[in-house]
Amino acid sequence: MRGVFSAVASSMVVVGLSGALVAQQPAAPAAQPAAPAAIGPKAEASRQPPAAVKVDIVLSRTNGSKTLSSLPYSLSAAEGRRTSLRLGSQVPIPMGGGGMVQYQNVGSSIDCDVTVLADGRYRLGLTIDDSSLAEGTPPSGPDSPPVIRSYRIDTMLVLRNGEATTFNVATDKVSGDTITAKVTVTALK
Repeated sequence: MRGVFSAVASSMVVVGLSGALVAQQPAAPAAQPAAPAAIGPKAEASRQPPAAVKVDIVLSRTNGSKTLSSLPYSLSAAEGRRTSLRLGSQVPIPMGGGGMVQYQNVGSSIDCDVTVLADGRYRLGLTIDDSSLAEGTPPSGPDSPPVIRSYRIDTMLVLRNGEATTFNVATDKVSGDTITAKVTVTALK
């Protein structure tokens, strides 16, 4: 009996010591309920709208001192969203004899991405693809294809609000025309 009593007493000592050790450990902090998500106008007011800018682009074509064309484009662009403009016509291109034609897009395509930098300037990613029918003497014969000239630039610019810059000047090898691209960025309120 003494052996049973001592085994029970030993078990009680072990259980008592275990309980004392558990009592000495710091209690885990109680889990705090998560704050409910804000709903309504207050949540909308704290959300910052993306920065929006107006991007004005002018593509000019000159030959010597004579201005042949000056084409303005204006886009509204928001930070984090690509803005695209597509403008043009489908031009029939004769495909040999027999009156068969294939249509080709001729016109302007502009893609613009805007990012607001930490110092308040705007980084613009611009891709401009412009094509047009060449002026001058028409091709000889009814089945002769038209001459289509093209201009393409893919660039990154950093500008301040209201700043304008000429970002590209190029000369057409065939006609000798000079193509000038200018851009202005203006913050929208």
